Amino acid sequence: MLDRLRTHLTHLLQSNPVGVLCAEGPTAMPVRFEAQGLDLLCRLPRWSDLAYHLEADQPILLVVPIQATQRWLRYEGISQPAPPVDDLYHTVRLTAIRIDLIDETRGWGARETLELSSNPRRNEPWI
Repeated sequence: MLDRLRTHLTHLLQSNPVGVLCAEGPTAMPVRFEAQGLDLLCRLPRWSDLAYHLEADQPILLVVPIQATQRWLRYEGISQPAPPVDDLYHTVRLTAIRIDLIDETRGWGARETLELSSNPRRNEPWI
């Protein structure tokens, strides 16, 4: 069951590489990412205030709309700096702690949740 859910969420992340990334404080911005399993490699413009707030083990929240549906993913995790791809972008690796699949056609609330055991901040809220 968990392997099927993990595979389904990985496919959704690979098929929908755009979301809104939030970090602590009043910072959020649309971003593009590349899914590597459930980890994401995210590129932020260097001028972005959000890029300055993403330090090692920084809690993040990423909301990913599923194209042409009333479904979306809530991706809670932590960020780690990654080697830059070029001079225009700041690159961070996002590691999932919890992923919720929300389907508004079936009412509000998480329809499927994958809670990963590697949560270094299990007792801390993301914000």
